[in-house]
Amino acid sequence: MSYILDALKKSDQERKQGDVPTLQTVHIPVTVEQKKPLNLYVFIGLLLLVLSFAIGVIVSEKNDEKAHQQPAVQSSGEVEHATITQNVASPHVEVKKEAEKAQPAVVAKAEVLHQEKPVKRIIAPAPAAAKLPAELVDIPYLHELPDYMQQSIPDLSFAGHIYSSNASNRSVIINGRSMSEGDSVMLGLDVSRITSSGVVFSYQDSFFRVDILQDWSFE
Repeated sequence: MSYILDALKKSDQERKQGDVPTLQTVHIPVTVEQKKPLNLYVFIGLLLLVLSFAIGVIVSEKNDEKAHQQPAVQSSGEVEHATITQNVASPHVEVKKEAEKAQPAVVAKAEVLHQEKPVKRIIAPAPAAAKLPAELVDIPYLHELPDYMQQSIPDLSFAGHIYSSNASNRSVIINGRSMSEGDSVMLGLDVSRITSSGVVFSYQDSFFRVDILQDWSFE
């Protein structure tokens, strides 16, 4: 029954909403939202901005003070380190001076002992002469030939000498010409062999040699 009565009251109230209100009319409370003034929000926002700016300035000043104080602390530490280093190094200098003072006596004793010992002279043996190949031992030098044969041989001027274990790579420059084994200097005068020390020539069925290391030019 209570549900039916409530429904009848609601329908009666809805019907009477369009009529002029009377003493029996039930007034439904209407809530009116109170609007806060806009100026209050603006003030609060400005206050927050000012506070944040002030905090930032204070923090930056503290950081600057720390940065200025740190080099001073480091410099004082460096001064202490330098003082300690000097104090530690000074005994080393004194010890070194004492060692230098004591050194001449040791050197003097060594000199006395050195004078007492007899000096033995060691004579190094003379280096053995380079051995020539057996086939070159009997070949005379140019200046060992008879006079008439020396006069018939033209002037020989040597400007270069290359020796190799491979005969094809050997060469010698005679009178400005590069020659190999078998080449002719002139008619009847041939380069028979290029050795490690000079050249062997064949002339009129005879052989003679020129040691370039000793007799570089004959003019």
